[in-house]
Amino acid sequence: MATESSAKLLQMRQQLADLQSQIDEEEAKGRGDAIEQIKAIMTAHSLTPEDLGVKHKRGPNKKKSEPKYRDPASGATWSGMGREPSWIKGKKREKFLIA
Repeated sequence: MATESSAKLLQMRQQLADLQSQIDEEEAKGRGDAIEQIKAIMTAHSLTPEDLGVKHKRGPNKKKSEPKYRDPASGATWSGMGREPSWIKGKKREKFLIA
């Protein structure tokens, strides 16, 4: 009895996987058709993505970190991010803090 139940569950899971695959294919086809229609309308009306308020995806503005430490001998600076420079490695950072 338990093996019949297991076999039935296995069969149902396979059917579910097949249906999900069909759903995914239809959704992809629908998206492709919609994109083609949108492109045709935009071309016919000479519209750009900017006309629709679409902005280009850009990463966050990377602000350069302000230096926190300065080597008194060379004047080199370090923000405290990334690898430690050789002039500060193994030493107390307080001595190199920029006031």
